[in-house]
Amino acid sequence: MAGEKRFINIYIFLAQMKCLTHLLGITKLDKEKNQHVQRMDTNRLPKQGVQYKSKGRRKTGRPRKRQRDQLHLEDQGTGNTPNASGT
Repeated sequence: MAGEKRFINIYIFLAQMKCLTHLLGITKLDKEKNQHVQRMDTNRLPKQGVQYKSKGRRKTGRPRKRQRDQLHLEDQGTGNTPNASGT
């Protein structure tokens, strides 16, 4: 009787974890990558990237265009180049 109750509790726990991982979008591949990174030394770049905590927040909306980005587009021939009048 006690073994049967324990089996039911384990089954319920596993079902709950399966639902939570599905809701969070966690896959088995994510788990494998995460375990591999956790075993790395702390001075390794992948581990530092996983452990990084950002400071502040980004602004909402599309990022502002930079002159550098526009020049890059013009070099590729896909950007809006100014006409002869300069506008």
